[in-house]
Formats: sequence, C-alpha cells, structure tokens
Amino acid sequence: MGVIDVLKITISVLLFTVGFSGTDSVYADTTANFGVASNYVWRGVTMTNDRPAVSGGIDYLHPKQHYIGFWLSNIEDREDDNNEGSKIDISAGTHITLGDYDIEFGAIHYYFNRGNHFNPSLAQNGKLEPDSANDNSFSEILMGLKRGIFAARSYYSDDYYGSGYSSHYWQAGVNYPIREDIVLEAYYGLTDSEAVPDHAGMVGDYLVTLTKGEFSISWANLDDHEDGRQSENFRLTVS
Repeated sequence: MGVIDVLKITISVLLFTVGFSGTDSVYADTTANFGVASNYVWRGVTMTNDRPAVSGGIDYLHPKQHYIGFWLSNIEDREDDNNEGSKIDISAGTHITLGDYDIEFGAIHYYFNRGNHFNPSLAQNGKLEPDSANDNSFSEILMGLKRGIFAARSYYSDDYYGSGYSSHYWQAGVNYPIREDIVLEAYYGLTDSEAVPDHAGMVGDYLVTLTKGEFSISWANLDDHEDGRQSENFRLTVS
C-alpha cells in the first residue's frame, strides 16, 4: 500500500467519523485563510524563485480533533521563469491527547499543477527528473509529538517528488509566546533521501519566524547551499 492510498483511507475514515458523529458536528470549527508573502520557502527551498506568493486555504477541525485541510499557493521553477503553476496541499489527520502530550497522525498530498515538471532547488543536478507534467506530485504520512512549547514531526514518502525514491523528513523546534501578541517559532529540519544528490541523501534546513497578530517575518535557508541549490544569503519572507 502506497502513501497516496493511506491518504485516501485517512480522509475516508475521517469523513465517515464526521458524518456519523451526531450533534457534536454542530461545534466543529471551519476556518479559511488568505495570505500574501514576499517569498514561499518550504523546507529551506524557495518555491517561487524568490518572488512573491499568494496563498489561501480552508481547514475543518472536528471536536474529536480530526482535521481535513486544503491549501493552495502559486509556485515558479527556479530554472525556468516561464514555468509557473500552483502547489496544492491536501491534508487529513487526527490529534490524540495523552496527559501533557499531543500526538498527531496524518497524511498530506502535494499536487504540482504546471505545464512542465517542477525542478526544486534540492533537485539541481540530481535524480529528480520525472518525464511528464505533474509527475512531481507526491504524498507523505506523518507523526507528530508536542509538549508545551516543544514540538517534533516525522514525515515519510515512498515517491519523493515523483522520483521513485523514498524520503524521510524530520523536524523539531519551539513555539514560544514572547508576549501575548508576539510569538517566536524556530525549527530545524532534515531531509534524508537518495533522490537528493551529493550529500549521502542528507540536507538540513532551518526557519525562524516572528509573528505579531496577522503579520509575520521569517528567516529561512538550507544549512548547506553547495552546487547552486540555494542562495548563500538568508531568505527573508514578509507576510
């Protein structure tokens, strides 16, 4: 069973649970979001060739902590300015509370909608070379653990960026409220995949975000920017 099959089963089970949960569904929470940012950086890599991004999404949270989400953003190939399109994230999962710990299980599908395949920075001179449009789309299953301000997540894909190679992504960090209206978030992530060239499959990334109300500013990059994968400068994003 592939990751995409797990995602389909997860969504189906959650929809079944929501549909037969009785009056609890009255208190479900549905939220929508819209944002404009100076850049879209995902796991240390610019997805818009260091250009602005417009995004939006909708999230459904059931009282029993099941969730389903849809999120969309424009993207642009760093090797081809004319190869523009969109990235759609479809997610589903659930949270379980055990004492002070919040445990999360879920799945995400990343759909790349564009005329040609997408060449992310990590794929530069590497193995991520699908033959047809949208072949970069892939899915991940995830598990997360949170306690207080500390959080960690693990992601797995059996077809990273449509390359035919599997991948693991680990992320750990903190979410610290400096004041009531100011939050500091910082994390470090690590990608492990044979699809990533010249690094024995290992590439790290980091992100620091300061949020006040609806405004945020972020610093992000890979921790190794050899072979033209990434700029030697921090990527500063305002949204």
